[in-house]
Amino acid sequence: MKVKLIIWDLDDTLWSGTLAEGDTLHLSEFRTSVIKKSNKSGIVNAICSKNDFEMAKARLVDYGLWDEFVFPRIEFSPKGALVRWILDSMQLRAENTIFVDDNSMNLKEVEHFAPGITVLDANSEDTDAILQKVLDDNANVEKNRIDQYRVLEKKMDDRVTSQIDSNEEFLRTCGIKITMVRRAENLPYSERI
Repeated sequence: MKVKLIIWDLDDTLWSGTLAEGDTLHLSEFRTSVIKKSNKSGIVNAICSKNDFEMAKARLVDYGLWDEFVFPRIEFSPKGALVRWILDSMQLRAENTIFVDDNSMNLKEVEHFAPGITVLDANSEDTDAILQKVLDDNANVEKNRIDQYRVLEKKMDDRVTSQIDSNEEFLRTCGIKITMVRRAENLPYSERI
């Protein structure tokens, strides 16, 4: 399997404890290293977590991890549809994605909404070994794709905030101007033009 994306839950997955319940959180050093190393190896990381967005973002900023993620979906909504949205927005296939969560219902829901996705139970002893194998398989790759997905993320945000429903409508709002000059020197390029 060629992994291009890892989607992480937060509570009892990236850290032990539940943020909303005021637990003392213990960040997984290994999983943090997986995120940082995979980002340097061409695999990007996203979040799908049932949490308060501002609280979770603040905690991730404190840990120095917020900028390691693209397309974070942190809200109290069903995860199947959120993961499907992440995949569609990032234009990636489920077959190239790993979803890590501690809740078996969430894992099954995501499998239903994104057939072909690899789901890993955060509580399983095998999960960290599988993540390490993904790192090992991509150890020779030195490419960070975060910036390219940030551009895509910005386009999605712009489209949502402007409430534009179609590509044609979006292009109309861009103010792009085209001028055709009809001169003899353009004749060889007329078909292309």
